[in-house]
Amino acid sequence: MEGSAGHDKMSRKKRRQSGKSAVGIIEEATHLLRILPASIFIGYYVGSLPFVAGFLYFWADMSRDAFAYRHAAEASFVVAVLFVWMKCLQAVFAEQLSTLISNGPSIGWSIKRVLRLIVIQTAVQPTGLLTLPVAALALVPLGWTYAFYQNVTVLGGRGTAGIGDVCRKSFRQAMLFQAQNHILLSILSLFGFFVFLNTVMVMFMTPHMLNTFFGIETVFTRAGLSMFNTTFFAAAFVIVYVLVDPLMKAIYTLRCFYGESLHTGEDLLVELKGFQTEKEGLRCE
Repeated sequence: MEGSAGHDKMSRKKRRQSGKSAVGIIEEATHLLRILPASIFIGYYVGSLPFVAGFLYFWADMSRDAFAYRHAAEASFVVAVLFVWMKCLQAVFAEQLSTLISNGPSIGWSIKRVLRLIVIQTAVQPTGLLTLPVAALALVPLGWTYAFYQNVTVLGGRGTAGIGDVCRKSFRQAMLFQAQNHILLSILSLFGFFVFLNTVMVMFMTPHMLNTFFGIETVFTRAGLSMFNTTFFAAAFVIVYVLVDPLMKAIYTLRCFYGESLHTGEDLLVELKGFQTEKEGLRCE
C-alpha cells in the first residue's frame, strides 16, 4: 500500500511538472472566457478594435491611393501608436484573467505601474513583427518565439519588474511544457484556419444574399470575383484575430500560472480553496 501511494505521488508530481494536456488547457481557457464579466471583454476590444480599424484603413490606403506615399510616415506612426495601445490593453486583459484564475485580490493601476506597462510593451512587442516571421521559417522555434511574446503580454503588467526581468521570466515560461505548447499551436492553427474559411465565406455571401432577398445592390456584388483582393483577405485575417486572440490570451495566462506554480505551489492553493468552498456549500445544504 505504501509503495502504491508513493508511486501515485510521484506520478502526480511528474504530471504536474510536464503540464496539463493541450486539450485540457483549451477546455479550461474556454471555461475561463465563459465566466468572464462583460466589462473585461469590453476592455479587451476597446484596445483591439481601434488598431484593427486603423490597420485596415492603412492597408487599403497604401495599396490603392497613388499619392499615399505623401502621408505614409504619419499614417505609420498612428498605426504604431494603436498597436502599442492594443498590446497594453491586452496586458490589462491578461492581468484580469490572472486575478480570476488565482482567486486573489485585484491590484490597482498606479501611474508608475501604467508607465512601466507602456514601456515594456513598447520596447518588446514590436520586435515580434520581425522575429516571428523569421522563426516561422524554422517551424520549431516559432512555438517558443510565439509563446515568449504571449508571455510578455501576460507578465508585462505585473509588479515592479523591469524589461529585463519580464523578458527572462517570459523566456523561462516559453521553455516549459514544450510538447503542450506545440500541440496547442497545432490545434489552434487548424481551428483558426477553419474560422478564416468561414469568415471569408460569410464576407463573400452576405452582399449576394442582401441582393437576392432585398434587392440591395452594393459595390461588392458588382465587383464579382475581383472583390478577392489583398484588402479583403486582410479584413478576414483581422476578424479572425479579434475572435481567436482572447482564447490565446487565456491559454497563455493559464500556462504562465501553472509554470509559476511549479515554484510557488499556487495551483495547489487554488484547488484547496475551491475544495473548501465546495465543502462549505455542502454543509450549508
